[in-house]
Parts: sequence; C-alpha cells; structure tokens
Amino acid sequence: MKRVFLLFAVCLAAQINNAQITNAVSGEYMDVLPGGTIISSPALKDYSYPPDTLALWNYQFKAFVGAKTDSVKPIGVLFLWRNKPVIDNSYLSVYKTFPTPLFEFTVYNITDSAYCKKEALKGMLISNCLPPDVGGDYFIIGNYFFINYGLCIPCRFLGTDYCRPVLGAVLNSVDAHHVTSLADIFKQFSIKASKIPIKGGVYSGEHWQDE
Repeated sequence: MKRVFLLFAVCLAAQINNAQITNAVSGEYMDVLPGGTIISSPALKDYSYPPDTLALWNYQFKAFVGAKTDSVKPIGVLFLWRNKPVIDNSYLSVYKTFPTPLFEFTVYNITDSAYCKKEALKGMLISNCLPPDVGGDYFIIGNYFFINYGLCIPCRFLGTDYCRPVLGAVLNSVDAHHVTSLADIFKQFSIKASKIPIKGGVYSGEHWQDE
C-alpha cells in the first residue's frame, strides 16, 4: 500500500511540475533537457541528426555594464559562432564573401523573464523573415534567462540550420542542477571559449567588458 501511495505522489508531483512549465509561457512550446535546462523551441531540441562539427564552434560571454537606473538589467551577451565560414557559393555570388553562422543570446536574471518573453514575441511579429530564420529562441539554466532577439538570424545556409543543432548539443552537456553562477554554466560547454572577431562595426566595445 505504501508503494502505491508513493507512486501516486511521484506521478502527481510530475504532473504539477509539467503544468508549471507549460503555463509559464502561455501557449508556447517548452521542454526540459535531461540536465534540467528549459528550452523554448522544438528546433533547439532537434539535435538527433549529427550537428556541425563542434570543434568548428566557439563561444564568448561579454558582461554588460548597464545604467544603475535601468529597471531591467541585462547581465551580458553570449555569442556562439562558427570559426570557419560555410562554403556557400550562392551566398558568395551575392555578398562577395562566405557566410559565418552566428547565434547570440542576451542574458538576464530569471526575475526579468516576463519582460524577455514579451520582447521575443514582439521581435517575431515584426520580423520579415520566416521560420526557421526568425529569432526569439530562449533557454533557461538555473536563475539565468538566455534570449535571442534576432529578427533574422544568420544560421541557415545550403538548406541547413547550422546554429540550433549545435546549441542543442552544447546545452545537452550542461547539468543545470549544479549551477550557481554563469561560470558554472560555461565551464560545462562542449565548445571552447575564444575572442569573437569584430567585423564591420558590430559591437563597438563601448560599455562592454570580457568575463
């Protein structure tokens, strides 16, 4: 009898937990990876097919020094980029260069999640791109909310989304149950940290500091 009661209690707890996750984003897709990372997009979970070679990817976190009067204060930006361009001749013929996939996430405290979700939805509504080229993806690890604000993300070339399968593989290696700081997250990444090359005036460096 005790075993039956215990099983019932576990099932009830699981249902409550799932209900909380589902209702947290009224109508949006959410799922939880084995390590406890909450993801917002089915594409982020679709890493069952082999992702791009992880050795071709790097990340960098840039801490943001925001105004003390800001009501919502981003902690910084996480960049993930391919350190070698994709050999896409069609792209080359138009833009005179090969493309380099880049995925970036602004990082907030989980207490600012309502604001972040609203901004993500706003960006998706005004974007002139179609899925899967629209941003708005986000994931949650511990007390940290990572959101991609891109209206059109530079990830799909030669008919392949280079970013999301790689990000899915990276997130799957993180155990969110042992995270108390951003450093605890990054040290579990399966790709290496590096300095992101600044080109064409992207991110001037003002008000930014490396962590």
